[in-house]
Parts: sequence; structure tokens; C-alpha cells
Amino acid sequence: MSQVVLISLYDEFCLGPRYIASFLRHAGHRVDQVLFKHCHAAYDVPKEKNDPGDYLEHFYASMKEIELLQNFIKQKKPLWIGFSFMSVSSGLAEELTRRIREITGVPIVWGGVDTTVNPDWAIEHADIVCLGEGEHAALELTEALEGKRDLLSIQNLWIRRNGAIVKNDIRPLIQELDRLPYPNFMESTIWHIDHDVMRQGVLPDCSPLNPWYIVMASRGCPYRCSYCVHSVNHDLAKGKGKYLRRRSVKNVIDELAAYKKKKPDTSQIMFYDDVFTFDRKWIAEFADAYKREIDIPFWVYTYPELCDAEILERLRDIGLIYVHIGIQSGSEEFLRETYNRRLSTKKVLKAADLLKPLGIYAIYDMLVSIPLETEDRLRESLHLLLKLPQPFGLNVWPTLYYHNYKITKQLKNSAFAGDVVQVKGTHVDLYPSESPYLRFWLVMLRLTRYPQIPRDSFAALLENEALRNDPTPLEIMEKALFQAVFVHNSEFLHKDTQIEQLYADISTLKWENEQLRNRKIIKLQSKIRQVLQWPQKAASTDK
Repeated sequence: MSQVVLISLYDEFCLGPRYIASFLRHAGHRVDQVLFKHCHAAYDVPKEKNDPGDYLEHFYASMKEIELLQNFIKQKKPLWIGFSFMSVSSGLAEELTRRIREITGVPIVWGGVDTTVNPDWAIEHADIVCLGEGEHAALELTEALEGKRDLLSIQNLWIRRNGAIVKNDIRPLIQELDRLPYPNFMESTIWHIDHDVMRQGVLPDCSPLNPWYIVMASRGCPYRCSYCVHSVNHDLAKGKGKYLRRRSVKNVIDELAAYKKKKPDTSQIMFYDDVFTFDRKWIAEFADAYKREIDIPFWVYTYPELCDAEILERLRDIGLIYVHIGIQSGSEEFLRETYNRRLSTKKVLKAADLLKPLGIYAIYDMLVSIPLETEDRLRESLHLLLKLPQPFGLNVWPTLYYHNYKITKQLKNSAFAGDVVQVKGTHVDLYPSESPYLRFWLVMLRLTRYPQIPRDSFAALLENEALRNDPTPLEIMEKALFQAVFVHNSEFLHKDTQIEQLYADISTLKWENEQLRNRKIIKLQSKIRQVLQWPQKAASTDK
């Protein structure tokens, strides 16, 4: 039995490391997970720069937090240490790896999306990198370091040894997902480092995982959008088995039931599948079991072509409250030629029209891919958003050109390659965020989610040269509207919807109180009758 420490940076969801932790524990090993900073901490800009490390300002670590991590590793004395992180934290991963090497010589292993896509960079800093799924590779690595098997032949691993790099092939994808133990949420094995404090099993108040639970019923995605890691992973896994795989309904329900028993106050379930609604037969079986055994509100990601009336109504009836839908662009041509998405705007509007009467709140995702995206195509995106039924949530992001993604290769081969810059401490190229043109289009698209702004006013805003040159007034207005419309700065909590729900809850409480009151009155009346009848019965008995 060996000790392993797995570290996740700015990501308390971290389902990959949670699965690996459970897999190792199931094989008899001791595993502690360190959630080093939480996703919401990225909004905190440090007041002081304690360290000249080459990492993104928002994804930093204080000297105190680094010392807490070092001391924890000294105490645990692990056989090996694993890091999982996103591209925006890659600079921080480099820094923490250097710091850990100051106190221990055990192998440091990197894994995750960024490592898988950029292994040549990763192996320059880590002793070992893991590409793709890591459960079996992590177990075999542990056995190899215990002297039970050969280290240099483990599939999915690249190993740096004596100045040389051994690059092993990818193993077949895990097809029977039901055979994996559930991801690790055992609080006694999870440690949180944030705001200069280390706590065992205690999430910060701002974390979505406080009242919610996150689950994945599948692995893979049916699509290969150029801006997404699946455009890379499909190629990486070619010939390694079925890419899109799904757990059985029973396996998913059993996981949720176990967590519900452990945390009965869980208020929502987040299904983190890239596309949840791709299998109609599975959905039908799932709906029956979920309503019967779980019955907790939930939300899913889906695709406009895969959410018809039958599926949506069935899911609504068992607790579906939010649907996350990627639109990305209002230009069908741009979707097809640049994003590798064959999606018609008619199907987007059809899906939106289905959601509205069902009372399912929609949150749409939209990208702004300057410099590849022209003004005409951005106008098409604006016009599409203006046609969507209110209210809706909307995330609008500038496209992050992740290194080695398909869309980034398109950009590098275009005339616009020099228009983007690499973000410090990341593997991301980005059109300059201070650009008035980018800021103008981001805020214009975001404003479409507010019914307080008349639809016919957008034409005038579009042609206002002063706002194009300096969109600050629009940004101030959008920020004020966001605070007025949404609760706790969350797209999921629309104030109007929350107020309607509160009215419904109050009505229910009033009804329940009236029923309770009526029952008490009936019981009281019964007791009074018994008291009034008692002397008569007693007299009758005496005779």
C-alpha cells in the first residue's frame, strides 16, 4: 500500500483526478487530494505580487499557500505526486513543480487536457506526463514505483529518464465505464488550500459544490468543434475503441443515490456530459429511475439538434430546470467553415421556442472569434440573439486560441496570425482584450439578454462611432443590468424567476399550513365531542 498525493489547480470539480483517486484507493492505496485554490478565486486579483513567477495574474499562489502545500507533502511522504490543471494554470503548475522539487525528489506527474494537448512542453517540466485517461496508467505507475512492474513500458505515459524521453502509445479507451469506482468525494481525503488557509474537506462558501453535486454519465463527445479539445482527442484516440461511451442508467442512479444519502441537502445535480441528450432510449430509462429514486432538480448541456419536444418534456417532468446550449455564432457559414459545426439557426430558434413554454431556463454560449470572425458574421450573431425568447442566460467569451487546437492551427495559417498574442503563463493566444473593437462586440452581444433594452435600439447602438471607439458606457450599463437582473452574479439565478419561485413556495406553504390547521381543528372537534359524550357514557354505565 502506497501513498499518493494528487493536486488540482483552480478546479474543485476535477472529475479526472477524483476518478483516479478512487481507482487507486479501490486497489488498496492511500490517496489524498489537494484542491489548490478554487475556481472562483480566479476573480481575486492579488493585492501584492509575492513572487515573480511566470504565471497569469489571476491564477497565482501566495508564498503562504505554497508553504502549506510543501509542508503537507513533507508530512504525507508520497510515492509520487500528480498535477492536474487547465491551460490558464500552466504557468502556476511550472512554479509549484519547482517549489516541490525543493523539498522532495519523488516523481512529479502531470496530466489533464493541457498536458495531453501539449506533451512536448509538459515533459520539459514534469518527470512523467500522462496523456488521455489516467486511471489504469496511474495504478500501473504506482506498481512500477513499488518495483512490481516495468516503468518504461506503461501506456499513456511519457517518461523522462537520464536525459532521454520514452514516449509510450495510448492504450485503448475504457469502454465499460460501469467498472470504474465512483469519483472521490470523501471529505476526509480532500484538502483545500485557499486564501492562505488549508482546510480538510471544507469548501469555500462561493463554491457551486456546496449545495450541488457534479456527475458525468458519459465520456467523449459526438462532435469535433475546432475550438474544443475534442477536435484533438478524437484524433488521439483513433483506433483505440469507441470514443463516445455512456454508463448504464443503474450505475449513474446508484452513484447519485449514494451521494444523496450522504448529503440529503443537495439542492441541484450538474450533469457535466458534453452532450447529455444524445441517446433517446437511455433518456427514457433514465427518466423513470431518476424521478423514482433521486428527484432533485438538475441541469444539462445539450446541442440544438439533440433536444426535441419529447426529450425536453420528459426531462422537465423529472426535474430539469436549466439547459446549457452552445450556439457560438449566428453565421451558419462561419459555424461550418471555421468551427466545424453544421448547425442551422432555424434549429437554434426551434430549440429555444420549445424550452420557453416548458419553463426550462436556457443559458446560451456564444464566442467572438476576432480576428477570424468578420463584422458581418458578428452582426448575424447579434440578430440571432435578438430573436431568442426572453428571459435567457448568456455567456459571451472571446475565443481562446489554445495551442494545438484545430482553430488555432487555422489562425496560424491565416493572414491574421500576427493579430493575437500569447497570454502570459498559459498556452493560449488571444486577440488583445483591451481592443475597443473586441470590447464593443462582447458587450453588444451580452446586452441582448436584457429585456429592459428595447430590441429596436440595437441598430442605433451598432452605428454609434463614439461607443465603438470607447464602449465603456455600454460596459457600465451592462454591469448594472447584470447586478439588477441576476442573483449573486449567477447566470443560473434570474431574479424574476426566483421571485416567481418564491411566490409559488409561499403559496405551497400557505396551502400546507391551511391543511395542517384544518387537521388540527378536526382533531380538536373530535376531542370536544369525546369530552361532551363522556358524562353520558359514564351515567349509562352506572345504571
